[in-house]
Amino acid sequence: VDPIDVMYGGIVWLQNNYMDSKWLNGAREGANERVRTRDFNKELTKKQHYQWIMYPKLSFSHCVKYGDTIFLKNNYVKPRWLSGYRGGERGTLTRDLFSTSENPKKYEWIVKSAPGEGDLELQNIKQDIAHGKCVKNHSVIFLQNKYRSYAWLTGTRNSKNENVRTWNYYGNDHDNGMQKTYGWIVTKNTPE
Repeated sequence: VDPIDVMYGGIVWLQNNYMDSKWLNGAREGANERVRTRDFNKELTKKQHYQWIMYPKLSFSHCVKYGDTIFLKNNYVKPRWLSGYRGGERGTLTRDLFSTSENPKKYEWIVKSAPGEGDLELQNIKQDIAHGKCVKNHSVIFLQNKYRSYAWLTGTRNSKNENVRTWNYYGNDHDNGMQKTYGWIVTKNTPE
C-alpha cells in the first residue's frame, strides 16, 4: 500500500478546486442536514463537520479507486451521509442513509479523475481514463451522483461561495468558466 493512497475508512478533507480555503462540510444547521463550502480556519471548533469518510458500495479494497462507487459519511457525531439531487435546485444534504426510505442512489457517488461522460448508461462503455487506479493524496477528483445522469457535486456557489449542489457539468456553467467548481482536492491532512 502506497502511503499517499486515499484509503477507505480513513478521514479525508475535500477542498473545492475553484477557490482556496473552501472546504466541503456537512451536518450543518437545523436538523444537521445542510452542506456548505466554507473556510475551515474560521471554524476550528467545528472540525468534525469538515471530515469525511469514504466507504465503498461493493468490495472493500484498501484504496479508493477511480471508477468506484462510494458513500461519503460526514464525521460529525450523528450518522450523516452526503446525498445529492435534492429538490428543484438539485441541492445536497447530509442525512441518515439507513433510516430513510429514499432512493439510495442519491447517496452514491462515482469517483472520477475528470468529469467524463455524464450519461450513467454509458459509464461501463466509456470508463474513466484512470479507471482502477488508486486516488492519491492531493488529487483533484470529480464526484458524479448516481441518482440521475449529468449530476456532479459542485461547490463554492452563490455570492458567499458557500452553496453545494449537484448540477450538470456540461450545462450553463460550462460556458461561463465555472468548471473548476466541480473539482475537489482530496487530502488526508488537516487543512492549514
